[in-house]
Amino acid sequence: FKKLKSGHAYLYATPGYLKKIAPVQKAADLKKAAFLGFTNNHEYMEGLKTLGIELTSKNFPILSDDHIFHWEMVKQGAGVGIMLEEIGAKENSVRKALEKLPPLKVESWVVAHRELKTNRRIRIVFDFLAEELG
Repeated sequence: FKKLKSGHAYLYATPGYLKKIAPVQKAADLKKAAFLGFTNNHEYMEGLKTLGIELTSKNFPILSDDHIFHWEMVKQGAGVGIMLEEIGAKENSVRKALEKLPPLKVESWVVAHRELKTNRRIRIVFDFLAEELG
């Protein structure tokens, strides 16, 4: 495995969804929102708690480990979701759920089978991916 770059992620939602749960003026106001969650939400919820957003399982009506699905649901107005800044900032159908909310730090990794050390082809592909994604 190899660590790639670190990035920042923010919470995003459609303007229509944010209007529906308004007013959203501080982090605690997001407690009334529906979030797109993962089957194991513990780390996500702990990260949100550090931002002042304390949630329960009731805040996560939709769970999936497919991040593309999450993003599509956010763009359709189903709730609040997390996305890397470089993607979220380019999407016109959403905006940050709370502009003054600090980002969550995100790490990216490339992972390969242990044959990475013994198979030249796997090593070449791994190195290429690490270089291009890093």
